Amino acid sequence: MQRVYQYRGYEITVEADSLPDAIVGGTVLVRTGYLAIVCVRHEMSSRAFPAWNLSDDNDRPFDSASTALMAGFTAGQRFVDDLFAGRQGHDEVDGLDA
Repeated sequence: MQRVYQYRGYEITVEADSLPDAIVGGTVLVRTGYLAIVCVRHEMSSRAFPAWNLSDDNDRPFDSASTALMAGFTAGQRFVDDLFAGRQGHDEVDGLDA
């Protein structure tokens, strides 16, 4: 399942990738779940940052695709916010040098 979100001039693509259950001898040993694959790209330039995988706490997979999608979107928002925070700090330093 994949969703595309717009946020502050960036496109955040999140895919919920299901992981296979660990089955031995017909018995499910481990129910895995979902990973979120997050990719952020600038809408105007189409410049994309490398995608990353996101798991739940303690490197456990998410229980549902919807949880993985929302966690991926939240992580993408934080990434974009950090880009803006870094740019503002850089602008302030440039302003002092002028």
